[in-house]
Order: sequence, then C-alpha cells, then structure tokens
Amino acid sequence: MTDLSPQDWTAYHLSDEAGVQGPDNRESPGALFLLAVRDAAVSYYTEADEVRRGTVEAGDDEWWHDATHQLADDAVPLPTHRRWQVFTDLCLWSDEAVLDIPALTRDVSAGRGEEVDMTAQATAVIYEVAHRLTWIILTELSKEAA
Repeated sequence: MTDLSPQDWTAYHLSDEAGVQGPDNRESPGALFLLAVRDAAVSYYTEADEVRRGTVEAGDDEWWHDATHQLADDAVPLPTHRRWQVFTDLCLWSDEAVLDIPALTRDVSAGRGEEVDMTAQATAVIYEVAHRLTWIILTELSKEAA
C-alpha cells in the first residue's frame, strides 16, 4: 500500500491492513489497540536474537509463527469495558472472524442450553484481529530485512 515501514504505520493504515473499520480518531480505543499491536510486533521483531531466529537457517521463513499467538493474546485489553470499546470503535461485529464464532444464541452443543458469553465472543474477534495484524507486520518486517 505504501513505502512506509510497519513501525511507521498509522492507526488508519493498520486498520486497512487488518481489514477492519478505521478508528474514530487517533486517540480512540481502537486506534490505541492497533498501535499497541504494531508496537509489540515491531518490538518482538527488532529484539529477536539468534535463538528466536534459529530456525531461519533451517529454511523457516516464518520463524515468528508461535510468537504471533502470544503477541495477539497479550494485545487483548483486560478490562471488559475496554474490550467493548475496541470492538465497537473498529466495528468488529462485521469482521470475518465473527463467522468462525458460534451464533449469539443458546449454546446447545453442551446440551445445557447455556447462554453464550458475548464478551467472550467479542474477545475472540479482537484476538483474531490482533493475530492477523501481528502476522502481517512480522511478514512485512521480514520482507524489508531480506
């Protein structure tokens, strides 16, 4: 999209890369979430030492694969209210990850008819967005280094 390095991507560029709605403004919860994901991924990449990159010699071009899960998990805001602010700011109800999450109805798979936890579903979507964005950033950083 642009010649900017991932560490210079704005919240709006990050939202485009992640395939989500742009945040309301540069200081909104969604913008701060996207920037935190960016900063964590860039930090992980720049601090990677020979131990982390050890599989590169073995031909593994995606040596950061396992780290993306941890980085995405760490990016999810802990306070419930903050999660919902991120979810709504980035309009994540329309994200493709929603399709992989059970419908917002009763969970009959367990046979108990329990209500599905909507916050858990919103959290799962936020995690998927963070994972997708982390992967994109680490891929781009690796391309720059090549």
